[in-house]
Amino acid sequence: MNGLNEFLDAHPDSLEHDLKSMSMWDESPEFELLPPWDEQQQCRKILEQLRIAAQATVGALVVFEPGRQRYLFRAAFGLTCSESAICNLIWAHVGKFRDDFVNRQQPTVFNRHAFQQQPLFDFERRLGFQSFCFQPLIVDHKIIGGALLGNRQTVVDFSQRDLKHLEQLAPVTSGELERIRLYKELKGLFIHSVHAFVSAIDAKDPYTHGHSERVTDYALKMGRILGWGAEMLEALRMSAILHDVGKIGVPELILSKPSALTTDEFFQIKRHPEIGAKIVGEIPQLKATLSGILFHHERFDGQGYPRGLEGENIPLFGRLIAVADAYDAMTSDRPYRKGLKPDQAFKELNSNRGTQFDPQMVDAFVLAHQQGAIVQ
Repeated sequence: MNGLNEFLDAHPDSLEHDLKSMSMWDESPEFELLPPWDEQQQCRKILEQLRIAAQATVGALVVFEPGRQRYLFRAAFGLTCSESAICNLIWAHVGKFRDDFVNRQQPTVFNRHAFQQQPLFDFERRLGFQSFCFQPLIVDHKIIGGALLGNRQTVVDFSQRDLKHLEQLAPVTSGELERIRLYKELKGLFIHSVHAFVSAIDAKDPYTHGHSERVTDYALKMGRILGWGAEMLEALRMSAILHDVGKIGVPELILSKPSALTTDEFFQIKRHPEIGAKIVGEIPQLKATLSGILFHHERFDGQGYPRGLEGENIPLFGRLIAVADAYDAMTSDRPYRKGLKPDQAFKELNSNRGTQFDPQMVDAFVLAHQQGAIVQ
């Protein structure tokens, strides 16, 4: 690890280069990390396209999860919440024909007469189904999912025209489903890479190991208390995990110094928000995270850094991360002091409401703790 730290100290631009290299899908807007792609919404759209093509009244979409080696329910139409459980049962039945599905693109259909004669679908008949078909979704000769489509209550068979429309649409929707899978993989790779870099930075100072992860955990719990939506929470998560990324430009001897910092050393420490914002600002997918990185050391009374912003002029992410960051700093051991007990740290947060910290953010942190979301 010392060799890595020496390399990072000697080559402060290396992190910037590596982070930039992770923005490999800049030319593909649909793969932007922020805002997050709503997988469930995309799956519902795919199912709706297939359902309309087949003129079905009921539908469900199942997706193959390679890591788990199983098919998982992702979306449904025309089913109540309690009835959605039948998707697993239906797939268990249809799975008996799976080898046949892989070898052809056409849907497997059981119209009214055949459906009524099949003991395989006794459960579905009791739920009111009158006909049923399965359309496999295939990419590169591999099944990646499928649409389970049916009609219930009214006696409606699937016509040859319906099935032809379904077969023609299947390759298009298969491609859409594959893009969802690729997006998830790319996003996962991006996030894991960011966490790896952050861990390397935290490791420069053994006393702050895990600091960024804990701050992120606290920040997200505060954001949920404040009622923030999924898109905002995703941006907050990345902002919090990267809030100290600028410390890559601060010498390790200063970060781990066991005694008081000199004026010059403290000046170098104070540069890390701007260094971090400069690094991350080069990555289009992370622009929404910049305010937390740049402004998490501002104070509500205007006495903070780097800009001396005051009150609500400090962006939300900066005000929120300031509280989460301060709590973790107070409760963590340092070379020159032992960490405070949680109750002592809470007293410090409350005593600095309206001066160092935004009162709303302190209240959100305290409420998250009272509800059991934050445990030290």
